[in-house]
Amino acid sequence: MTNRDITELKTAEAALRASESRYRILSQITSDFAYSFNLLPDQTWECEWITEAFTRVTGYSASEIAHSGFPECNWIHPEDREMLLEQMQSRSCSCKEVSEYRIVTKSGEIRWLWDCRQVVWDEAENRAVGVFGACQDITEHKLVEAKLCQTNQVLEGLIKAVPVAVVGVDADTLVTTWNPAAERIFRWQECEVLGQSLPIVPRDEVTDFSAMFKSELAGELQLAKNCRRQSKDGSLIDVRISTLPLRSPQGLITGTMKIFSQIAAAKGRQQPTANIQGKRDESQPFWEPYVRIPHLKKH
Repeated sequence: MTNRDITELKTAEAALRASESRYRILSQITSDFAYSFNLLPDQTWECEWITEAFTRVTGYSASEIAHSGFPECNWIHPEDREMLLEQMQSRSCSCKEVSEYRIVTKSGEIRWLWDCRQVVWDEAENRAVGVFGACQDITEHKLVEAKLCQTNQVLEGLIKAVPVAVVGVDADTLVTTWNPAAERIFRWQECEVLGQSLPIVPRDEVTDFSAMFKSELAGELQLAKNCRRQSKDGSLIDVRISTLPLRSPQGLITGTMKIFSQIAAAKGRQQPTANIQGKRDESQPFWEPYVRIPHLKKH
């Protein structure tokens, strides 16, 4: 072997060591892990390789799952094994699969994984012979998702329970929310108005409504504004309205939530808080005794 050959070999070996070093570092610092399993003719799974982050996420080492019987193995949550088995049994060709499922770590903790994998199909044997892919730990996302779902349920219950009409509309003034108090005041049932244009604006109020709605979409709040709206039978109702913007997860205003109270219904009847606070400040939203919206700035 010539000196040139030796130099090239050493250069190649150094490059390989550097590449392996980078691979180990990335495997150690990332919360995701990649893997490759071979599916043997007896339908057992053999772990060909798996990155180091797997141990940090699951608590298991690669050697402990070398012949795991995936997905029947203990680290797959029992309630999700059947779903994974059904996916595998329905395979008929090389394909990409994506699924979310729970695992049980070695310490007994339940965590969620997002798994994107590629099935290796052998046409001669007419079966899957392997799978390789990558998993992402999405446990924190799932916890936030569950908390958001719980919060939404509480808000939905509050909207249904409050004694004032709560009406949500999108940027095209299509109704998205219509609570029982809105049914009682305006006489339209929820099923009649959801997804339809807001039907309660009288013709002579359209111009004012359009101007007010445009300002709402620009982020301006309307607090305790008196106006007139109409019920299903065409009768006009004097109401006090307050609004707040509805925002997308990106912070963009996608519509408004409107809260109505009948002015006539309130006349001659003392507010429950009047005995304690005296005469109510007219600058306050009329719904303040019923609903508290965090961080609401009054103008």
